[in-house]
Amino acid sequence: MKKLLFLLIITSNIVLGQTNDSYIATVKEGVVLHDKGDYEGAIKKYDEVLKKDPNNFLALAEKAYSALMLKEYETTISICKKIIKIHSATENLDNIYVTYGNAYDMKKEPQESLKVYDEGIKVYPEYYHLYYNK
Repeated sequence: MKKLLFLLIITSNIVLGQTNDSYIATVKEGVVLHDKGDYEGAIKKYDEVLKKDPNNFLALAEKAYSALMLKEYETTISICKKIIKIHSATENLDNIYVTYGNAYDMKKEPQESLKVYDEGIKVYPEYYHLYYNK
């Protein structure tokens, strides 16, 4: 599923022309590290992109997921809030809501988690992962 998420994000960014090729290559390097379990190394790659483009959707989304795997729930929540605030008009955020809700759930805050899933369901009622996670 992780690779599918990456491919969907890459495809949407290429179509919309919002991410330049060097950023995509660097984020892809981070995804490879993430998939090997090197979440800190992955985050370093995403941060390389974010130093140049602090609002880069792809790097933020991947960083949130790697932070979740590191059990850095507050960081994950903060990144997801930022993504929703700045990218809600331009990007598909269905997986962001899943990551966001999962962070609260793993943090043992189920009521907050349910609120996030419900918020995501309002925006993406067809996205079954939100219902499944809820």
